[in-house]
Amino acid sequence: MSVGVRAVVTGVDTVEAKLKSAAARGWARVRRAVERSGIELQADIKQNQLTGNALIVRTGRLRRSITQRFTADDSTATSRVGTNVAYGAFHEFGLRKDVAIGAHSRRLRSIGKRGGRGKLGSGGRAAVRAHVRHVNYAGSPFLRPEFEAARSRIHSRLSAAMRELKNAN
Repeated sequence: MSVGVRAVVTGVDTVEAKLKSAAARGWARVRRAVERSGIELQADIKQNQLTGNALIVRTGRLRRSITQRFTADDSTATSRVGTNVAYGAFHEFGLRKDVAIGAHSRRLRSIGKRGGRGKLGSGGRAAVRAHVRHVNYAGSPFLRPEFEAARSRIHSRLSAAMRELKNAN
């Protein structure tokens, strides 16, 4: 003698489709939150850090080079904010090393009424020999401080998106 239990489940396809749809909507919210956080961080860095506060702006090249790149796939969403300008790393992390300076010529300033601060280039040129300069620059970070300032806002936004994802299921 044997005892058996038989169960028939109907509507599995419908339940599965609803779960997938809810998960897709929740994942879209998470992706938007990551992308929005990166865009806001980029704007904050340009506005708060590269407008004369942390660094003295001469040409604006470093500020213009701050970019945000968003990438996502089925399980990962990444927003990268940074610069491709070589001297950006020196400002962010500092620089301590010997730098070889090649021979070159320099325009001299004329001695004027302002104690040597006359017109640039009106005093001739001088030859500068090749030499080694010891650079000890502590740096003026502009990316990390702004990220730290925005960390709680980014965390809150992502937590809310994750809660929506959890509640969607």
